[in-house]
Amino acid sequence: MRQTALLGHEEIGTDHLLLALLDDPASTGAQILTDLVTLSISEMREHLRRELAQQPTPGPAHRIPIRLSNDEYTRANAAARASGQNLETWIHERITDALDTEQPE
Repeated sequence: MRQTALLGHEEIGTDHLLLALLDDPASTGAQILTDLVTLSISEMREHLRRELAQQPTPGPAHRIPIRLSNDEYTRANAAARASGQNLETWIHERITDALDTEQPE
């Protein structure tokens, strides 16, 4: 969480976890990484920080709360699970599908 906050990001990604791992050079993970690559820990850390600093903060530009009845939620959640998605992703795809098929006026 500290690495994520330092970069001003809202979500923790694998790059943030790797940076946190590299903060402790004595950790098993850091030792494995230094055995696998020719870069020093400080070089790996700097490279990751540069890459992360150039990336925009991930996430949607707009959040819209959607209220569902208990029945709607149960049905939507079941449909999302059946398609192998979480509910938020499933709803997002349904909305964007509807927009893609919308006829211009």
